[in-house]
Amino acid sequence: MLANQFALSSSFLNYPPRFVNVTLPIQTRLLRNAMSHATQIDPTLNQAFSIDELLSVINDTKNTTPGPHNICNEVFKHMSIKSLDVMLQLFNKIWFTGDIPPSWLHSIVVPVPKPNKPAHLPSSCCPISLTSNVCKLFEKNDCVSPQLVFGVS
Repeated sequence: MLANQFALSSSFLNYPPRFVNVTLPIQTRLLRNAMSHATQIDPTLNQAFSIDELLSVINDTKNTTPGPHNICNEVFKHMSIKSLDVMLQLFNKIWFTGDIPPSWLHSIVVPVPKPNKPAHLPSSCCPISLTSNVCKLFEKNDCVSPQLVFGVS
């Protein structure tokens, strides 16, 4: 029952027709256009990640609930530089090949009860997805710095 409720709540059926028929296709087209020209606009956007970028992202992480791999963000803060270098090599390989580990595509969905709602109804729960913290770290590392985008130093 929960799975059906969560699928229904994240369905396109919940979006207004104008969003589905007009806004979403426009956003998709703009994103595809931007991605196809990324190298031409600024080739630095496709450079390998550095150890300094990785360390900066790790320092900015908060200790969140671990996902399917049971790895807390605190683990990254205590890794040796040699271990971080191996992780950096993995991140750069993923970045250049686009081959995302299949296990990163899975999450644990936890139903969290909404306040002041009847606890026995599936619609009274909000789905929270616990995803891989390694994947989240990669995604944060993937963020482009304002210096690259706006030329700010």
